[in-house]
Amino acid sequence: MFCRNWCGLPREVHFPSGLKELGYFVNAEDEVRSIANPDYYFNYFLSKNSRVNHRQRVQFDGVPTPGEREHMRKPS
Repeated sequence: MFCRNWCGLPREVHFPSGLKELGYFVNAEDEVRSIANPDYYFNYFLSKNSRVNHRQRVQFDGVPTPGEREHMRKPS
């Protein structure tokens, strides 16, 4: 029977939780672009490891869009 030790697994990848910290910004056309090179969109595949890609997208999904930020500022 195959048994994998927890210490043998790769370390969990952590990404920052802000749009700027992730290296992106939203331009005037509501497109997510890279700060390092504004001609490039959001990079969905940072690695061949699907877990790394998923963790980056989860952190990115937690960032509110400009429309959501406006909605949060308005009193209900």
